[in-house]
Amino acid sequence: MNNSNELLLMLVNTLRKDLDATNPAWICLALDTLVLNCPTDAIPAVTPRLLDLLAHDSPHVKRKALAAVRKAALQEPELLLQAHVKLPNRIADHDSSVVEAAFRLLEDITRAHTITSQEAMDIIIASNIANSQTLRDRGLRLRFIEVTGNLISKLETASQYTAQLGRLMDIYFEVMSTATVSDHALIFQCFRALSSIPIGHLLPRFQSPKPLALIARLLVSYQPNIQYLCMACLEHLPVEIWAGVTDDIPAAFNEGQVNNIMSLLDSRDSSIRRKTLQVLYKVDKNILLMHLTGLISTPPTSTSDELAIAQWALEVAAVYEQEGFAYATRLQEVCARLKERRDKKLVFEDVVEQVLLHLRTCSNAFNGQFVDGIICIPAPDAGPTLTLVMAAVVCEYSHLSAVPHVDVLHNLSQRLDTSSAPIQEALLLTMLRVTAHCTSGYSDVSSSVRELHRKSRRHIQRRCMQYINFSNQLPLLQQIVERAKSNTLPDFILALETAEKSTVELSKITSSSRIDVQLTNPKGKLRYDAYEPPRPAPKFSTRRSSSHSLSSRSNRSESIAPSSSSYSRERSVFGPDDDAEKKLSRTLTAGDLALAAHDPAFAVAASPPSSNYGGLDQRTPISRTQNLVDLSLKTDLIALDSPFLVEPAPLDTLITGITASSNSDDFESAWKALKNGTHSRGWSEYTAEELETRLNSLLSNYQIKSISAEIPPYSGETKLILLDSGSPAALTSIDSGVRAAVRIRPDEESSALWQMRCLNAEVKAMLLNTLNA
Repeated sequence: MNNSNELLLMLVNTLRKDLDATNPAWICLALDTLVLNCPTDAIPAVTPRLLDLLAHDSPHVKRKALAAVRKAALQEPELLLQAHVKLPNRIADHDSSVVEAAFRLLEDITRAHTITSQEAMDIIIASNIANSQTLRDRGLRLRFIEVTGNLISKLETASQYTAQLGRLMDIYFEVMSTATVSDHALIFQCFRALSSIPIGHLLPRFQSPKPLALIARLLVSYQPNIQYLCMACLEHLPVEIWAGVTDDIPAAFNEGQVNNIMSLLDSRDSSIRRKTLQVLYKVDKNILLMHLTGLISTPPTSTSDELAIAQWALEVAAVYEQEGFAYATRLQEVCARLKERRDKKLVFEDVVEQVLLHLRTCSNAFNGQFVDGIICIPAPDAGPTLTLVMAAVVCEYSHLSAVPHVDVLHNLSQRLDTSSAPIQEALLLTMLRVTAHCTSGYSDVSSSVRELHRKSRRHIQRRCMQYINFSNQLPLLQQIVERAKSNTLPDFILALETAEKSTVELSKITSSSRIDVQLTNPKGKLRYDAYEPPRPAPKFSTRRSSSHSLSSRSNRSESIAPSSSSYSRERSVFGPDDDAEKKLSRTLTAGDLALAAHDPAFAVAASPPSSNYGGLDQRTPISRTQNLVDLSLKTDLIALDSPFLVEPAPLDTLITGITASSNSDDFESAWKALKNGTHSRGWSEYTAEELETRLNSLLSNYQIKSISAEIPPYSGETKLILLDSGSPAALTSIDSGVRAAVRIRPDEESSALWQMRCLNAEVKAMLLNTLNA
């Protein structure tokens, strides 16, 4: 229930009564209810009793009372001010669970600025917990070190607590001396708390090697977790204490221990490498510069290690370079090394991801400088990986750049021609994102996109049309940018696709709601004249109507049986032998028309031309054409499929059909004749039309016979027959000069799938080189 629900008013008296009970079980039940759901109206009634329960004899009641105060303070912050007076006694409690609950309440009070960090430190010192035996509990020690370390870091004048800090450092060093290597959290919290103490208080304590003995034990381990813990502890210690950067204080580690630290730069764990780099940067950043130079200049031992070395170099650059412009320069050096040694069209996705994740942790000033630096890289010097980084970064951080958006837009458009299709897509989307911030001055960019649309394939053409359409609708484009969840490129693509889909669906709904007048009133010539309007028929008696109905049914049944006379057939269709006026006044039913369609008197006798089904038709094409023309001129008196006239097929169409049938037979014969040859298949990035053009141009020594995809067999596939020059047009056998047969089926994304049969190895090699290019 909601805290302000009126039904919870019924619980107020029950809660107050249970809190006043003498049984700790009933009190704990009421406190659990307050922790889970504290009614707003119950706080004034239970506040005095809650403060009294902080001094209860039962540790369970005290622990739950502290938790209930924390929950009630979310609605009544003044309760924290009343409760902090009793915290010293609870921090000094003999039960560790009560002390831990008191520490949590103290953190809430300090976080809410009810008391200052100095006052919170006074409460801990007043509790005398440092001398208590309660700290023997491991969990409580960890909590104590964490809370005191946070309070020390917030002290404005830590020098006023010299004695107290000395006592706390004694506790920290005592914990470190008794801790084992497996106590990772306890060791880390000790060094983290020591990092909050001023260096003037720490130096006297580190004069002896005992405080750093624990680090020396961690350095000799080969376990990744312990190696990371060692670097994390060193990171929190001032370098003046252990690195020997000053003449007064010598280095705390010997040469072997320093070599162990340097060896972690080559660790296979990226988190250990980054932590080591951060430690060495505090010692001397020139160490990182030398390491970075060595990574970039040293050739890899194998091709598989090259990408790993590039990622290591970017890790060093991320720590060493503190300005975005310099980091962009380092990124260019790393990508140039990859471009020289590997395929220039290859995109290293791990490098892109690493750069983007690093920028997420940097400040806005750093990211703005990085955009300014990466935009300045010329297009010929930027490979696909660097260009993809540029597109993603400009899309996300272009508003932080000092370069005007129009100049950024022109810079990106100049990289379209030299980029591959995937990079062009990213550039077009980023350009569309940047165009939303422009008002004018990008007409030449639109011209470049139109030119790219002219010479690109389907997917890039779609992106080009998106840019052209939305760049002309700036208010809509700006709304899309505002609706995106973030400035990242994937979120912008999602918002763009959603908006485009909504626009298309709206246009479909609008177009479907319009009534097409031409569908309701079709224009065309009827096969037959329209019937005259029916004349009023004379009214018959009921007896006459029933007899007429019976007669009509009987005559319909007679029409099914075969009849020799046309008169009987006419009688079976049109009913009894009435006068002409009654015939005209009668309306034909659907059944009458169906019976008429099956009547032999109305069937058109068109005997098929005699052909030998076992072989080829021996008639000439001219005779076959003449027969088809004669058949096309014979029209039915009544056709049930459509009442409109259909123009007879022209003669050239009929001849084309005969030629298509001949080509179909030729390809099927060639394909079957080559079944004993080699059968190959594959995929090509060219379309079916482009493959046909390539074959015609590259295999000019042969005659290529093309058969359209609409002609069977293998409908939907372009069919090609490779013949020797001077071979006859009609193919009857494999001896007619057939060398190969190719089938090409269009595939998605402007590509094609092909199959080939061939007998000659030389011809097969030529075809494979052409199809697989």
